[in-house]
Amino acid sequence: MSFGAGPISLPGRRIIREAFEELQRTVSPPEAKDFQSTTLEDVQKAALDIENQLAARKTLRNMRRLMPLFQGLEHYSQSIEVLCNGTPYLPWIWAPIKLILTIASDFVEAFERIIAAYSQIAESLPRMEILSEAFSKRVEFQETLAIFYSDILTFHRHAYLFVRRSSWKIFFLTSWGRFQRRFDTILADIKAHEELIDKTANAVNILEASKMRESLRDQRNENLNDVAKQEDEDSIKQYQAIVGWLKMDDTDQQIIFDSIASEAEKNEGTCDWILKQPTLVSWMRTQSETPFVWLQGNPGAGKSVLATQIDTFLRTSHQSLVVRHFCTYSYELSTQFDQILRSLLLQLIRSNNDLISYLYEELVLAKQVVTIKSLSQLVRTICEAISPIPSKKKYVHIILDGLDECDTEKQGRITNLLETLISFGSPTNSGIIKILISSRPTPLLLRKYRKRPSVSLTEEKSRIDEAIKNYANQKLSLLSNRFLELGISYERILSQTIARLDTRSLGRTKSLLGWIAFARRPLTQTECRSAIAFSEGVIETSIMPPQYIFEMCMPLIQENKDSTFSFIHVSVKEHLKSPESTIALIEADAICEHGVASITCLLAGFRIFDTTYDASDRNLRILRGLHGFHIYATEYWLEDLLCSNAVAGGSKTATLLCSTAKALADRLNSTSHSAGISVQQELGTLDDRLNIFANQKAVYDMLRSALRERFAKANSDQAKHESFSAGPTRLAPRNLKDLLASYQASIRSLLLVSSFPGITAEELEKFKRDFRTAAFTCSFQNCPCASIGFTDEKKLSEHERRHVQRIISSSRALRAHMSKCHGTAQRIAEITRISTQISGVTEHFQSSDNTDAAVQRLRHGFVETAQQQQHQQQAWGSNSALQDYERQKVLLEQQKEKRRLALL
Repeated sequence: MSFGAGPISLPGRRIIREAFEELQRTVSPPEAKDFQSTTLEDVQKAALDIENQLAARKTLRNMRRLMPLFQGLEHYSQSIEVLCNGTPYLPWIWAPIKLILTIASDFVEAFERIIAAYSQIAESLPRMEILSEAFSKRVEFQETLAIFYSDILTFHRHAYLFVRRSSWKIFFLTSWGRFQRRFDTILADIKAHEELIDKTANAVNILEASKMRESLRDQRNENLNDVAKQEDEDSIKQYQAIVGWLKMDDTDQQIIFDSIASEAEKNEGTCDWILKQPTLVSWMRTQSETPFVWLQGNPGAGKSVLATQIDTFLRTSHQSLVVRHFCTYSYELSTQFDQILRSLLLQLIRSNNDLISYLYEELVLAKQVVTIKSLSQLVRTICEAISPIPSKKKYVHIILDGLDECDTEKQGRITNLLETLISFGSPTNSGIIKILISSRPTPLLLRKYRKRPSVSLTEEKSRIDEAIKNYANQKLSLLSNRFLELGISYERILSQTIARLDTRSLGRTKSLLGWIAFARRPLTQTECRSAIAFSEGVIETSIMPPQYIFEMCMPLIQENKDSTFSFIHVSVKEHLKSPESTIALIEADAICEHGVASITCLLAGFRIFDTTYDASDRNLRILRGLHGFHIYATEYWLEDLLCSNAVAGGSKTATLLCSTAKALADRLNSTSHSAGISVQQELGTLDDRLNIFANQKAVYDMLRSALRERFAKANSDQAKHESFSAGPTRLAPRNLKDLLASYQASIRSLLLVSSFPGITAEELEKFKRDFRTAAFTCSFQNCPCASIGFTDEKKLSEHERRHVQRIISSSRALRAHMSKCHGTAQRIAEITRISTQISGVTEHFQSSDNTDAAVQRLRHGFVETAQQQQHQQQAWGSNSALQDYERQKVLLEQQKEKRRLALL
């Protein structure tokens, strides 16, 4: 019988709402929706259907034991109907029974124990009908009934968690004892509240009943706390027993992690970029996307340091379980497969008492022998049942660093295990495993994960450049006040410099400083003067800027031993970029100017190498150095244009860049032909920066064609060696390649002359000195020698042969080659020499007065080395032994050249 109209206990309504919301958060949304429409008759019918199914399987159980429960719930629902009016609360006292019995019926032993527990609840329900009629208007009685509702839903919640967790049948025998204590506590609360109902019904003194409720509430909380405390103590003892049984000591792992992480702490901010890398951001999210990422790079590139920062970030967010293992030669055990399994296993169970209990039963109590097979199976089982709440996804981020330091057999085992763990992350599983491996590329890993998402440090040029910049700034911070200590002010120097200049000279001075600040490689004086001459976009210009502008800027710039120019200190560039500077440099405007100069220089080249142009005038321009910027323009015009804001910017320089780019596009598009690459390969050549030129079809087509040609050239297996002609070709150049060939042919012919009309002997000698290496440059993209060049064709040919994989014609020659080039002792000695030379160069840079030049050359060298290694990797293919040897050889030569330039 329902209460009918009357006062409603607000505390009672609150107790019912809180119990309902807690159970609602536990179950899945589809099940919650089904609960709302389930009637008590539906539950009774389901019980009879289960009984028939069990009878058919010859495992009949007496379901009539539940009839008192159903009858009692019917009377009880009438008692609390007034508290549930206008709410979805009422069906939830019986609806979960249907789901729990249906799931448990597949496992008879669990089914029997759950029915027995529900039967005990039924014993407290019969008196509800009488008492509800007698005390229908007592608010205190309503609150007591509400507590009873909370007890029933709490029992439903724990029963649901028990039967809904992954692999619950496997854990039943080891986990039922833990759940039995919770069930007994809940049943004890129900019994106590049964006495409270009697007390409320019979007592006259309301205060005494209130005290009893308070006491029961405290007792209930105390019981729950005692149970939780006892479970924690048991879990700690069991975990310690498991650690002892596995004979696992994680001290080494903590030492390895701390030593690596300390490197990042010493240089704060140099690793922050990895946390913003798009692929890793997707992996770190608690979502099912990107379950696997491979962080790869060359030895010493900082992969392990970055892995520690990712681990620290994930642990700080507290959104997932983070498991890590670092492999290193320094600790031999860390590379053993069984130790890796032990490490992963202990970290996986550490925060889950149920898994600790299961592993304790399976290993310690069962006295199971620890083998690689058993450990692998346990890791799989634990990962499959990692989530304690079925309706809530549990994310596990596993970080495995240094996989390449394990031998090939262990790598194969580990990768097979990882593939299995990743497969657990299906939408139907509550546990999502996400794995990050950090290692250098090995043949096995390349074969296994070539189609998996990866982050290659050799491709993160811009971010690594910024990290190197931060590192250099930190190391050179002690020098930042050098000029302040000497009483020198950059602004004062600038003011004194520009006070003596007219408008044109001021513009050239600013252009010079912009080239030194933002050029893609250091430029010589001849290159700077040529670049400034073409910066105004005039193709027919015949006037070279005077040399005195270099002398005017000498307090701020310096000429290095390799004839290139740089700032005397890194702070000069920072000051020039600041708005407070008298000559404020804006990088975007400078890049536009560089693009104008590069394209104008190329257009001027097409003009002078046209068959209608006078050969004497052409040679005169080349001898005077007007086209000394041509090699730089050929190499970097594309990047300058793609990086510019020519389309979006509204400045005069941006407009000029658009018009010059259109002129070059009209010239190239009329004679261009597409590089022979497939449609799929072409997708790899597309650059997002192309989109800003989408409305300028001619420029867009030119850039697209240039990117395709660059891709085709970078992926060619061999250089197409062409013999050098003694003089310029008689045909007009059709493309930039022909134009460069014509320019270099002209230089070669002019290097042979002893005199030329209109050119003094001193000017001719200077030309030969400045351009003796410009005629013989490497044809391989990204090679440092594509800009530096060689003094003759023979040296160039010898250099280019190093880029090409040589074919060994006999087994004897192969054995001799392997002994000579791939001996372990020789490779270790080679690497040791490289490391020593790098240290020497670094120390020299740190102690040099020419700090800014040193930093620029060091950074430029790092970029060139990364680009060279990437190019060689494409050329050498999968021959890892040859790849290692050639990479070390090229790196050694590069470091020798840097040291020679630094020590001059």
